[in-house]
Amino acid sequence: MSDSAGAVRSIRPAVPGSLDTGTAGRRRGSVQTVAVACTVALALGIAYLLAPPMGTDLSAQVARGDFVARYGLVPIDFRLGFLILAALYLVAVIGYLTPDILARRRG
Repeated sequence: MSDSAGAVRSIRPAVPGSLDTGTAGRRRGSVQTVAVACTVALALGIAYLLAPPMGTDLSAQVARGDFVARYGLVPIDFRLGFLILAALYLVAVIGYLTPDILARRRG
C-alpha cells in the first residue's frame, strides 16, 4: 500500500485525466489548441488589416463633430490656445518645483 498511484492506475487505466494517460495525449491536444488559436488569430488579423479605417475613439469623434457643427469650415486661429497651454505648463512646473525649493531652503 505504499504506492497509492499504482492503485489508481490499476482501477481506472482508461479514464482521461487519470495518472495513466501520460503526456502524449496532452501534447496532441495542446498542439491542436495552439493550431486553432493561431488560425483564429491569423484570420482576425487579416480581417482587421483588410477592414476600412475605423478612426479614433467615440469621444474624439463626437468632439470633432461638435466642433464642425459649431464652427463649420471657418479657419480658426489656434495661437491663443497654444498660449493658454504654455501658461498652464508653466504653472504646473512652478507648482511641481515649489515644494522642492522650499524643502531645500529649510533643510
